[in-house]
Amino acid sequence: AQKLKAEKVADDPYDTHTTLKTKDGSMEDRPMGDANSEAQMRYEDRARLRMRARREGLADENNRVVGEDDPAQASESHKQWRSAKIKTFLSESVDQNATDHSTIVTNPMHAEKAMAYDVAIGVCRLNEADWRELRVEADWRYLQELRNKKRPNGRFAEYFNTGKMTNKDIHSWANSTPEARMPPTITDERTVTTYGYPRQV
Repeated sequence: AQKLKAEKVADDPYDTHTTLKTKDGSMEDRPMGDANSEAQMRYEDRARLRMRARREGLADENNRVVGEDDPAQASESHKQWRSAKIKTFLSESVDQNATDHSTIVTNPMHAEKAMAYDVAIGVCRLNEADWRELRVEADWRYLQELRNKKRPNGRFAEYFNTGKMTNKDIHSWANSTPEARMPPTITDERTVTTYGYPRQV
């Protein structure tokens, strides 16, 4: 968000960021949002910072990143690390366009403009009825309708209705159902899952 000079904080990497332009001058990262969009960006960046910190071994013995969980307790070295990462985030975004993939399938205009580039399927010749069918298939709010019609994806309605799959909690289902298992070629580098214990393979 654009701020008056008096509103800026001297050691805040967001407030001290200088507007950048692409090499050809066609794009720039001048603030165009408001307080809400800035708060959302800061929130998302904090999640990215936590992830980076854990990968770089900066989390404590409980896997907490104190400098992000409680900025008031951040060490000077963490503040410098954080500031450098945020500056990198901002500089890398000068030529990036924000995307919201859910709108591609729920908004016909977005689908028309973006789908051909988002999915590499060649020339697309779907009619309006075809597009509606695809949008319904992709929207969890219509899963019960799909289930009633005995469509394959309708079975996921159970998860949105109960939080379970085949009457099992997600952890049990993911570790007992072949299609839900993590492929062996993917290395799981997490130390614990959301449930607090290692994922079984």
